[in-house]
Amino acid sequence: MFGIISTVLYILISFVCFLVAFTNRVHMFQLNAYKYVFMRDWIKTNFKTLFLKSLLPVLSLLMLFLPWDILKLVAIIPNLIFLVLNLPKKAKKPLVYTTRVKRQYVTATVLFLILW
Repeated sequence: MFGIISTVLYILISFVCFLVAFTNRVHMFQLNAYKYVFMRDWIKTNFKTLFLKSLLPVLSLLMLFLPWDILKLVAIIPNLIFLVLNLPKKAKKPLVYTTRVKRQYVTATVLFLILW
């Protein structure tokens, strides 16, 4: 029972982390006028920060492969740190939920659910 609860809790928190990170990237893509070249330059400029932040969910995922159930609860901690580091800040131009953004959310959510 403990294993099921901790797994469900882990998946829910992972999904929230995914949504926060995805919202950040979609917002930046929108601010870059949906142009790949501008987005690529933004990623190059912020690569170190993006890479270091993305290591937290990877560490969390690796902890799930260890055989102890308690580590599923401990694996939530890197995800929570990731959430705190990626909370949206006040933007000059807020994210506009256009039909394009909505389609991206639906597609990304379906892919997340398929991968889990």
